[in-house]
This record gives sequence, structure tokens and C-alpha cells, in this order.
Amino acid sequence: MKIYDDIELADHTEKVVTLGNFDGVHLGHQKLISKTVEIASEKKMTSCVLSFYPHPRLYFNQEIKVINPLPEKIDNISRLGVSALITLKFTKEIASLSKEAFVKDILHQKLHAKVIVVGYNFRFGHKRSGSVEDLCQIAKRFGIETKIIPPVVIDGKVVSSSLIREYFELGEIEAIKKNTGFYPKVSGLIKKGRQLGRTIGFPTANVDYPKGQLLPSNGVYAVECLLNDKKYKGVANIGVNPTVKQDQKVMLEVYLFNFSQDIYDKNMAVIFIRKIRDEQTFPSLLQLQKKIEEDAETAKNILQ
Repeated sequence: MKIYDDIELADHTEKVVTLGNFDGVHLGHQKLISKTVEIASEKKMTSCVLSFYPHPRLYFNQEIKVINPLPEKIDNISRLGVSALITLKFTKEIASLSKEAFVKDILHQKLHAKVIVVGYNFRFGHKRSGSVEDLCQIAKRFGIETKIIPPVVIDGKVVSSSLIREYFELGEIEAIKKNTGFYPKVSGLIKKGRQLGRTIGFPTANVDYPKGQLLPSNGVYAVECLLNDKKYKGVANIGVNPTVKQDQKVMLEVYLFNFSQDIYDKNMAVIFIRKIRDEQTFPSLLQLQKKIEEDAETAKNILQ
């Protein structure tokens, strides 16, 4: 897959294009991308994903945490067989384009799109004024065919980034996997913390995750971790460590089973498998230690 961070650098081949933010790259997004690849193969054209970066809501100063930081989004999209990914920087100029100008300037003139693949609820243009019906009419004037893809429905709910955010807030890891096809993952450099875990027999790796990334709800999780191209099992805590009066920064700490290497400043990916419990406050470090022992055993059973 070719990756472009500047639309001006994209090649001039005729393309089948799907476009959107694709936060989470969930099953609905995957359906759009797979259809794009399928049509491009039939028509012997280039399959292309046009994604906006940063998230448009961040541009408008609306608070939002992303499900996938850009590197993870790129990785997830690359696995779907698409030929090209363009990360279009969301700017004042892009935000102010009318729906007609967006189709003409971006899709027709810059991307040479011949087919556009979008979801049933796609919106575009200044203040999201354009509907899929508008897109069909405007695109037709430039010789562009539009394919509208119906939603993916799981357990009676339409798969969407908003729904997945709800599952993150509830710590519903299995539901996230069901709607995306993979367990949620958070990556970051391991930084030195207060090293309190060592004093109670559970040294933890503090993962410095990207600012603005959405985490599952505070609590304890069974996890698998990727470190130095190897997979390790462990138990993770997301929270503010209320027992030891930690500050209000939400920390991601991981205790790896049977592990004693020095891994500071190494990058580690934490894959959440199942939530064990919510974050709790304990009367003493001894009771905290006993609970962590229980959590570790629970996680081992889950991960077997």
C-alpha cells in the first residue's frame, strides 16, 4: 500500500475511492474498503482510501479521543488490500469547501476518481451540508459513479465509531472485538514510574500512550503484550491509583508474568483481552497486594 500525506503527491491513475475518517477501522469501515478493492479490481483501477487527519472534530475544537492513533489506523487499513491511502490534512480550506467544490476539486481533479464508495450516512462539504443524495447528483456531473453501502448491524445495533466509544467507556472488550474484528490495542514507550509495584512484589511497566488516545474504562484487564517481536501475558491497570493517592493522570501500568528484563524506553503494544474488575481503593498496601495476586491468577486463567 502506498501512503501519501499530501494529496498533491498521489498518482494520476483512475481510482475507486472510499472516504471518511475511519476511526477504529471497524467492520463497517472494513466493508467499505473491501468493496472499494473489489470494484477497483473489476475495473482495473487503483483502490484508494481518503482519510482525514487530524479528526475533523479536533479541528473544530470539539473534545474527542481517537480510537486509533494514525500509525495504528494505517496498519489496520494496510491489511485490507487497498492500493493507496491518502491522509488528507483537515484545514480551514478543506473545512470551507462547498459540497460541489469538494467533489470537483478533491475527488475529480486531484484524485481522478471514477467511482466513490461511501456509507449510507456519509456527510461532506462545508458544515457537513452534503448528503449521499447530493453526492450522487454532483458526482454524476463529473462522470463519477457513486456506490452507497448499507450499514453493518451486530446484535441489533449499527456498527459505528460512536458505538465503539461507548464500549470503550464500559470496558466491553468482547463487544469491541465483535465490532472491529480485533481486540483493542494501545502502544507506547515504557517510562520509569514511582516503582511502588516493586515494593509489593509486582513491578509494572508504565506505558506512555499517545495523548488523545481513547482507553478502555478504568480498571484491571487481562492483556497480551508485544515487546521486541515477542508476545507476553500479563495484567494491566488503567486508572489513577487511588490507594496510593496518585495524581489524576490516567496511567496504564502492566505487570508481565515471569518477566524481569530492563525494558525502559522500549515500545510495547498492550492488547486488552478481557476486563477483570473496576478500579478500587484499598485500605492498605497489603490488601492491594492481595487483590493484585488474585487479579494475576484470574488473568492467567483467562489467557490460557
